Amino acid sequence: MSMVKDLLKESEFAGLDLLIGVSGGLDSIVLVHACLAHDLRPTLLHINYQLRGDESEADEQFVRQLAEKHCLKLQVVRCPNEMTVGKGINLQQAARDFRRTFFDEWIAQSPNHKVVLAHHADDQVETFFLQFARGAGLKGLGGMYENRDGYLRPFLHFSKQTLAEIAVSEKITWREDASNQSLKYNRNKWRNVFIPIMEQENPTIKESVLLLQAVFRENYQTLQATFRASHQAIFDQGQVLIEQWNAFTTDEKHVLCNELAWPSWAVVRMNELVYQQKSASFLVGETTVFKTKSAIVWKKNEVISSLKTLVLTIVDTLPEHFDKVSVYLDERKVVGQLVLRKVRETDRIAPIGMKGTQLLTKVLKDTGFSLQERADFYVVADEQEVIWIPNIKVSRNKLAQANTVNCLQLSLK
Repeated sequence: MSMVKDLLKESEFAGLDLLIGVSGGLDSIVLVHACLAHDLRPTLLHINYQLRGDESEADEQFVRQLAEKHCLKLQVVRCPNEMTVGKGINLQQAARDFRRTFFDEWIAQSPNHKVVLAHHADDQVETFFLQFARGAGLKGLGGMYENRDGYLRPFLHFSKQTLAEIAVSEKITWREDASNQSLKYNRNKWRNVFIPIMEQENPTIKESVLLLQAVFRENYQTLQATFRASHQAIFDQGQVLIEQWNAFTTDEKHVLCNELAWPSWAVVRMNELVYQQKSASFLVGETTVFKTKSAIVWKKNEVISSLKTLVLTIVDTLPEHFDKVSVYLDERKVVGQLVLRKVRETDRIAPIGMKGTQLLTKVLKDTGFSLQERADFYVVADEQEVIWIPNIKVSRNKLAQANTVNCLQLSLK
């Protein structure tokens, strides 16, 4: 199996406990065979999203048979339908969130654990255009790294076609996922429509994008190191002077937000804060960002535990300005009893200012809470849905309006 063996350098995996994310598709199956060609014994991780009926079951069975044939350890997890199917749920994002959480938990178990993924050069190009369309900065445009945060991606220099040719040559079998052809997903639009059209006009566009991404990654790493060294006081003090912020380049603003583990849209919100005439604020996960006379300040909110008490108060009027420290509900919209309870794995919330819903465990993870903190976090819910992640997000579904007769104020003490 010399061709498939040449895809990997065994020295890069010495002393590591490898875990491969295996869907059953071409890329991940070739990755498994490449490891086997080097006598590596990875553990296989398979997620059954239960979205394609018998096809999903067949994928799982295929991976089970592969593991059994080669005496490999296998971990299979099933994603509950409630987390991926429902009104307002972004299927691809929900699946991505579940997958990332599953893999991260394995990485956290041991410093030697590395999750190996079969992303290839075509995935990298698609990521570039997806990030470009979202207005990403240097970090997002740079795409995926070969070795970062416990993840290894050894195939980033190989095209999908190369992997397919090797698989056919080595008589490697795999499963095809028909949903990869569906144009209802943005990535598939780029993969199957937009990029092929661009290739007709410029046959080397993929190579150009990959070269550009390499430059972006290098520039970002350099900028990241110099920015941190030059502006450590910003991180120590939890604030940036408005004068400083205005003097930063766009790339430097993105680096600051990236270093704070904030999404790229935080740059836009920070710019908006600067030009607000009145005091204003916004929330990034568990962090409140607000403007003072001379600076933009951020403070981390506390973990909500069972030591808190839910306080309910009937009020006649709504305040002029709202925050996430207290919530005002239309009492008639509340179903059953309001309770302060622990987060459940399938909990979702319909946040103000966003379409659709978000998975609570993902929201808490993105805001920096550890696995144990997420498990012990308390939220407010009625018998129908989660209404409030205290200090973080509020559901739009039960909010009181200006004409609401019975306004119910929620707070914690």
